[in-house]
Amino acid sequence: MAYAQAQRQGDQIAINQALITRAQVYRDQGELSKAAAALSEVEPRLRRALPPGHYAFAAIRFERGLLAEARGDELAALVAFDSAIAVAERATQGSFVIPLMLGRRAKLELDLHRLDDAESDATRALELQQRLAQPGVASQKVGLAYLTLGNVMVARGKADSAHSLFTMALEQLRPTLGPDHPKTRMAAELVRGPRRQ
Repeated sequence: MAYAQAQRQGDQIAINQALITRAQVYRDQGELSKAAAALSEVEPRLRRALPPGHYAFAAIRFERGLLAEARGDELAALVAFDSAIAVAERATQGSFVIPLMLGRRAKLELDLHRLDDAESDATRALELQQRLAQPGVASQKVGLAYLTLGNVMVARGKADSAHSLFTMALEQLRPTLGPDHPKTRMAAELVRGPRRQ
């Protein structure tokens, strides 16, 4: 196990990364108490090892938001996402995490029917992902951002805009994730769907 090996070698960075990964895996498995315990273990370690304002603290807050969301506490998740994005925006490194966080917050805002906020976050996430992407090369992250913004447009009743966004998502996802990936299939279905609404 990577965590045990890192402990034997005294590799503090690897230990911290393993604890964050462990929290993510536990959350994915529905072991929410274990996920929370892993985050509680790694956070003080990061505070001892890193300067205040490091983007790793944004990642921890974001993970706490995902954990709150998994528990069904959407408002606590939104507060945690807000905090995570604020920390990431002030950090001198780690700007690559901001569009991912914005996209996730947009999905939650969509669930909460905060459509103005969802559209703003999804639009910004897409713009940032496009800036980070290599020109002329398909990007899974850009494709997922198109997908999120398309879903917001559906909720706003803008079927034509949604159709265009889903089409662009499909163009990005098919070559990066493959035609059989669930997200690619979702995009393909959505391309067929909004025009019938």
